[in-house]
Amino acid sequence: MIVVGVLAIGSIDNLLRPVFSKLGSLQMSTLLLLLTIFGGLELLGPWGALLGPLIVRLATEGVILVREDEDEQTNTTSTHM
Repeated sequence: MIVVGVLAIGSIDNLLRPVFSKLGSLQMSTLLLLLTIFGGLELLGPWGALLGPLIVRLATEGVILVREDEDEQTNTTSTHM
């Protein structure tokens, strides 16, 4: 059963990675990508395979932007004192 799981995940990885790589640099680990695809499939059906990774990537970008904004505010207030 483990061998079948490893082969299935490897096959899915080999099929999906080139597709998503052509769309741009996702900068997501393979495990996270697979979890978002399968989670999206479970929640939203076939559209979830596309929307799952997209939602996670947008949320990640949002967190990065908020952190950068907080860092800028911290640096601005500390230099004016």
